[in-house]
Amino acid sequence: MTLASCETDFDIFADKKEIVIVYGILDQTDSVHLIKINKALPGSGNASQNATIEDSSGFGGTLEVKLTESRNGTLHDIIFDTTSVYTKEPGLFYYPHQLLYKSYEHLDQDGIYTLNIRDGVTGTIVSATTPLIHDFEIENPGSNSISFEFKRKIVSEQMFRWVSAINGIRYQIIVRFFFKESSAPGDTLLRSVEWSQDIEKSDNESAEQEMVSRYNNEKFFTTCTNYIPYASLSKEDSVNMRQAYRVDFIFTVIGNDFNTYLDFNQPLVGVIQEKPEYSNITNGIGLFSCRFSKTISRKIGQFTELDLMDIPNLKFVKNPDNY
Repeated sequence: MTLASCETDFDIFADKKEIVIVYGILDQTDSVHLIKINKALPGSGNASQNATIEDSSGFGGTLEVKLTESRNGTLHDIIFDTTSVYTKEPGLFYYPHQLLYKSYEHLDQDGIYTLNIRDGVTGTIVSATTPLIHDFEIENPGSNSISFEFKRKIVSEQMFRWVSAINGIRYQIIVRFFFKESSAPGDTLLRSVEWSQDIEKSDNESAEQEMVSRYNNEKFFTTCTNYIPYASLSKEDSVNMRQAYRVDFIFTVIGNDFNTYLDFNQPLVGVIQEKPEYSNITNGIGLFSCRFSKTISRKIGQFTELDLMDIPNLKFVKNPDNY
């Protein structure tokens, strides 16, 4: 994989030079787009301690953040405003309040997006560019069926199928099974369990590569058996019945830079213990890339429903609304 486009001349260890740290992932299906921007100052004390202090790792309101869309030979600027979140969980950086940069503007899959950040105090310009991932065709689950089966009697390997997306590299499917749970008459709760499939990668960023993700039907029932009953016996004993509702197939795709970033940050294996750094931010460090999510919803097939009902401890009964 060619990384030349991600090289910069920025020295992250320059003495006393403020480092701009940027993280932003664009998805045109999102209703709001968020960019996280922090700073670090090498040589100014303990970095971990500084990260817990808002004034030491945040810019306040001194930044100008702009996203420029290039599409069909025209340019369009999108200005990002500041927004505050107050629910950040405890961690390395300061919490629970954090300042982010947001925009509600629609993004187009055919556009190329360049992020420009200007520090109004120092005049520093930080930038990065990403395309967006295009919509793509899913072949299985097919568009002609209203239900999907995980037939337990079919023990041979099955496959989800799709055609790779433009600008998409790494794919993962999550099967999210929804079911209704009743503990008392009139007391119904909608719950779900997730079954993650193996990660698949396309050969390049062009479209029309046939992609598959292999699975076995029995693993669906194993997942249900392991994660549907409550760990608390008293809570599980209070459940009267469960009914199959629907299954969502969530296809998540990420772009080339995001994929490379994840590859560089995998756990170290072998005798080499020095992890290489990766960034595609010019005059800063971090990641600016793209992702795309597509969900297909289907009813649980009648044979799958019967198989669930045959597992006594799951307490499944017929759902009359399914058929």
